[in-house]
Amino acid sequence: MKLTKRKREVMNAIRELYGKLSYPPTVRELSKSVGISCSTMHKHGFKPFCAAGTAAGVPAV
Repeated sequence: MKLTKRKREVMNAIRELYGKLSYPPTVRELSKSVGISCSTMHKHGFKPFCAAGTAAGVPAV
């Protein structure tokens, strides 16, 4: 998967937040870190990684 600038930002944010939190960040935490809305993060920032098998979304309990 070729990473755009935004996708690289998202991947870096995931790594950084995972290191700080010791658990995978939520879409809300990611969107706040990258500076975009939750819906935009989910649709354009996170879903492509799930489709490529790079990340797995887990529904909130």
